Amino acid sequence: MQKEGASKGVPDLFLAVPASHIDWAGLWIEMKSPKGKLSAEQKDWHQRLKSHGYAVMVCRSAREAILTICEYLRLPWELKI
Repeated sequence: MQKEGASKGVPDLFLAVPASHIDWAGLWIEMKSPKGKLSAEQKDWHQRLKSHGYAVMVCRSAREAILTICEYLRLPWELKI
């Protein structure tokens, strides 16, 4: 992603949909392996984004990311994966 111009530490996914029911401006998702740890740059970005009214979540699988998005959007979810 850095080769495409992204800053080091910026979360991997962004859902640009405000969630008025919880007063968040959008949802950022950091994808990590089951044992992956956040870098100092990632922690810094997460804090900055939160201070600007964004939700920031760390997900360790595609399924967890899908569930997080469904919860954020208040969508019913029934996954058959």
